[in-house]
Amino acid sequence: MNDKNLIKGIVSARNAETGEVLFENLHNTVVVGGCLFGLAKLAGIGNNEDGSIYYGDNSQSIDAFLGAGAVTHYNFLVSEGADPSANKVSKIELASDNSWLFKEEPKELGFFSGGESYSVADIPDNDDAKKAKILYLPKEGAELTFIRFKAPLSNADIIVETGKTTGKVTYIKSIGLFLKKPSANEFALFSRIDFPSIPFFGNLTIDFEYRLYL
Repeated sequence: MNDKNLIKGIVSARNAETGEVLFENLHNTVVVGGCLFGLAKLAGIGNNEDGSIYYGDNSQSIDAFLGAGAVTHYNFLVSEGADPSANKVSKIELASDNSWLFKEEPKELGFFSGGESYSVADIPDNDDAKKAKILYLPKEGAELTFIRFKAPLSNADIIVETGKTTGKVTYIKSIGLFLKKPSANEFALFSRIDFPSIPFFGNLTIDFEYRLYL
């Protein structure tokens, strides 16, 4: 991991029924707002009324980030065709994009129950580890502490409207995590990763494992 962020992350995608790995350990980008959010929480800063945070010439309000309670939602970007490339996400990425899959608002994030039909190689083979939200793995010389989010997507029950067609999802190419302000239906992008587009045909269900490391 060469990223200089305080918070780092990787994303993997697996077939929820078979456990087939579609991609594994791709690095996400925590955008500037997400970095400010994480640092503000560590410093106990709830708002920027006293000018505690300097954010250069960025004209975007950071209130949406500071007022959020936690990373709670996720969304996908839709692709109209197969694309084997994956673009690097800019750290100044904003949440606004008309290609997000869930139009009204992002979908609520969850965690792994431990009852999934597959196992993950680096997660200890016991119930406590499999269903944990936060893990500490004390490997000698490579200790790891991370949150383990579960962001599933099924083509069986998703109908969307893209720029040209109305119908079931055909391809997705990106996933983002979002913060939600407790007092308003307002979302701010925390992090995002682009990946080679995944085709959704038949009754496919994919579990995206989104880890955030500290």
